[in-house]
Amino acid sequence: MTLSVISPMRYKAQIATALLVAASLMLTSCGTSKPVGIPRDINFKRFQPITMNVGKIDIFEEYRSPMREPYVEHLLPVTPTEAMRKWVEDRLRVGGMDKSLQVIIKDASVTATALPKPDGVKGLVSMGNDRRYDAKLVVEM
Repeated sequence: MTLSVISPMRYKAQIATALLVAASLMLTSCGTSKPVGIPRDINFKRFQPITMNVGKIDIFEEYRSPMREPYVEHLLPVTPTEAMRKWVEDRLRVGGMDKSLQVIIKDASVTATALPKPDGVKGLVSMGNDRRYDAKLVVEM
């Protein structure tokens, strides 16, 4: 039986390699996967329809997304504008002969604001929220 002796330099290299592998695995596990989000087939059909005394319902979009930070609505699976259109289609019903209802989407913005990170090691391993999202939907009928 032979006994091998590991030199201190080789031992330190093995410890450093093990620590690097462990740190890599920890950081990789902290990565985010694709968010689940809202399904693209959002609908409001489970709610009772609202019959309006009008012959026609028109939807107009006045809001235009700037498509740049801090605005992020264009990155969502379903934008507030799309959700509002779907709500009108699923819930509002024509129940009259004349007159028309105009649904005007004035604002459908969502902004993202970065939140401060904790200092030190806690900031590195923290899995808390790093952004706050504020949504605004203004509709005129």
